[in-house]
Amino acid sequence: RALVNLLVRGLLAMARENADPQSAASAFLFRLLSDSGYRADLSACPFCGTAYDGEGAWGFLPENGSLVCPACEPSHPAGYLLSRGAAEALRYVQDAPENAVFAALPGEEERTETRRAVLAYLQYHTGERYRSLEFLESL
Repeated sequence: RALVNLLVRGLLAMARENADPQSAASAFLFRLLSDSGYRADLSACPFCGTAYDGEGAWGFLPENGSLVCPACEPSHPAGYLLSRGAAEALRYVQDAPENAVFAALPGEEERTETRRAVLAYLQYHTGERYRSLEFLESL
């Protein structure tokens, strides 16, 4: 039932006027992964334990779904640097109540960062590249 609700809310978010289908799809996929047991740990750096504070660009590690602090990122390159807005968008989608997941989608500046991080996270954990996602990227 929760999956159906998430899907319906995601489709409704895509149908809104001026909606960004890529942001809604990224939010859907990230929340689906989280609800399916692949919850990312976006609270602290896995290397030094520094709590996420939103300062500077934090890296995102798709392998374990964690944020790498700016101090550790040079020695542990994450591959996906996230601005404060992008990191906050992922944190929001993962922790929002079910009925509010799509209420605050990433802005235009954060859209590409969040999409790349979510797709890398999905592909890492499923081991698959999805043609439907490649199509969505082309829109």
